[in-house]
Amino acid sequence: MADREASRLAKISKAMGTSSKSKRGTPIIINSSCSSLLDLINIMRDEYPSLAELGSYGYAADCSPSLAKAYHRLLNFPKAYSLVRAEPGDRTCHWDPQHLFVYKHALLAGLRFPLHPFIPKLLADVGLNPCQLTPNAWRMIHCFMVQCLSKGLSMSVPLFRKIFQFKNYPTGSTGWVLISHRPDQPHIFNNSSIPDNNPRWKKEFFKLHWEGGDWGTLFRSKFCKVVDGSVDSIHLSDVEKAAYAELVKDNGQSKCWDLLDEFNLRKLGLSRVSDEGINLFFTPRTFLGSTPLFTT
Repeated sequence: MADREASRLAKISKAMGTSSKSKRGTPIIINSSCSSLLDLINIMRDEYPSLAELGSYGYAADCSPSLAKAYHRLLNFPKAYSLVRAEPGDRTCHWDPQHLFVYKHALLAGLRFPLHPFIPKLLADVGLNPCQLTPNAWRMIHCFMVQCLSKGLSMSVPLFRKIFQFKNYPTGSTGWVLISHRPDQPHIFNNSSIPDNNPRWKKEFFKLHWEGGDWGTLFRSKFCKVVDGSVDSIHLSDVEKAAYAELVKDNGQSKCWDLLDEFNLRKLGLSRVSDEGINLFFTPRTFLGSTPLFTT
């Protein structure tokens, strides 16, 4: 199963203008000063010295086995993946290479498995564990991916970072990271179409088992402080400059809920959700976070 997943990542990565080998555990080759994704993951970063100082350390999981089973079925996870209930002692700042912690509201924000290769590349470049991202940070990433795919543009980390900035959560919620459009710069969708984060998101998470796989080949194990440069520090190639101009030319008229419509995600190859799942699982109220989806 892991061989099949690695092969899939390699094929998509090659289509994006990068290269990879299909052997399991072989990192994706990326365009950076590092030769591989694993090299980038292992760069020294400003790690938080103690788990106890992290905001996520104070939140135990509050999702039932039946809820995990429902999400697993409706999101149509591949056979290599099993979405299960997190144990009472689990925290999203803990690390297990066989089980990735996944927030329920990250799934509602468009996170799908198997992952598109752009996601581990982006997080490795910034030096983040995926559990550090808020649900709306995931929406920013997926809106960017949808815009690029729908316009036939190649995704790149410099292009994303030219448009968006990463910010550490303020004191009291240490470890989580926000993503927003850069100030005084063009937007690629309307900021007002992003919903408020549901306050329950921090304690609603599952564990995702990847049969035969190792999440450490895709993500950092430790939470780190993000350091984001100014917009002038991001240098684009000529191709990326042309893509940037195409993304910002409508001056942010697109709406987040239209971009992340599940039918749209599926059409672009970013979702495996069935018609049943869309009808039962995704509604405007669900997207906007005004009501919890199923009980816990």
